Amino acid sequence: LMSHHRFSYKRIGYLAAQTIIDESNEMSVLLTQTILGDLKAANPFVQALALSYIANKGTPELCQEVSADVNRLATSIHPGILKRVGMASVNIVRKVPDLTRTFRKTLTTLLASPKHGVVSSGIALAIAMIQNEPTFYHSWSHFSRPFTKLFKDMQFSKPTNEFRMSSYNDPFLQIKTMQLLGLLKQSSDELDDVLTSAITTIDSRRNTGRALLFQAVDTIGHTAKKSSLYSLALNQIGRLMNINQPNVLYSALSVFSRLLYNGKEIISRSSRESIALKRYKSQVVSCLDNRDPSIRRRALDVVLALVDDQNVETLVPEIIDYLHLTADRDF
Repeated sequence: LMSHHRFSYKRIGYLAAQTIIDESNEMSVLLTQTILGDLKAANPFVQALALSYIANKGTPELCQEVSADVNRLATSIHPGILKRVGMASVNIVRKVPDLTRTFRKTLTTLLASPKHGVVSSGIALAIAMIQNEPTFYHSWSHFSRPFTKLFKDMQFSKPTNEFRMSSYNDPFLQIKTMQLLGLLKQSSDELDDVLTSAITTIDSRRNTGRALLFQAVDTIGHTAKKSSLYSLALNQIGRLMNINQPNVLYSALSVFSRLLYNGKEIISRSSRESIALKRYKSQVVSCLDNRDPSIRRRALDVVLALVDDQNVETLVPEIIDYLHLTADRDF
């Protein structure tokens, strides 16, 4: 089906391959020649199928084979192809880190596009490249200013119908931009001002607003020039602990957990994050009584990271009281 000359058959073949074949399946090796042929096809819809497969299911061997053709397609005039080139490149860079430097020209092309989807895929590629090669962090640090400007434009310009979500201007691209700014770790007054505006004007009652708020807090942790901005950001998250909705509580606790842990290890209990979040410990402990087991488990993660020699005598009895009342044996 994938090698069929009719597009409708070919599309069904690609959909089936992405659904039923995983990377460890030996059949994935047999698809390489078909995908290479489709990348060279004149029909952009056929090229799009091949690029989507590489982005979603490309094995290291396949990624190695197709990297040159994916780079070549970065000259396409079709935004849909460019967007898929970006995401295929992300998977190639992750699977074959040695090829990271070969996508620098492709990255420049993607970021120069006027189309949001293409720029978003370019930012995803930039993030993957920086994570692969930390040396890029130094050579790309000067890009912090144009990305700050991009974030500022999205914050303050009126959203078009194409990119509006609630009252926000393309929140997906805003979040991607903040992730990259957090990786670049370049502080500036302009970025502080934009992030301050973001966290103080967001409607945290909406899922979209909370997603932007959580990413803004994460970015502030890496880039804030003013220490007061970090306190303001944590206060905005802390306010969510008073909203008795399961998805809001779980999201707020997840942010706390992300701030207090480095991987599976608890960060220093004397860090600014630990000190700042201790003011919310009673609200976090009360979440151990929540009916939702996922909220209880997340709250326990946070409490564990907040216990220190100053509060252990008061905090542990509180935790034990909740455990006696509500906990099942596994918990």
